[in-house]
Amino acid sequence: PVFPLIVPNIITPGSVEGKNDYFTIQYGADPTKTPGDYGIKVMLRVYNRWGIEVYATEDYQYDWNANGLASGVYYIELTLENYPTCKNWLQVIN
Repeated sequence: PVFPLIVPNIITPGSVEGKNDYFTIQYGADPTKTPGDYGIKVMLRVYNRWGIEVYATEDYQYDWNANGLASGVYYIELTLENYPTCKNWLQVIN
């Protein structure tokens, strides 16, 4: 089967309690499902606008909320196990 992968380009931690607080990747048609729900390991790296890595994990658990980082644009590298790397930007609004 083919599943759509929906990667957000904005998170708003602290803006509205409980809404869009964490960087969560949707896998499939169900908005509550992530690649982890299907046993797919995700590697995530986040860089600031100067190219300095501010977050990295080899096994993302959908728990990153830009804690301690300023509002702004960040760049991500997202790799699902056995798939090519996806590079994109992410807006953080605190």
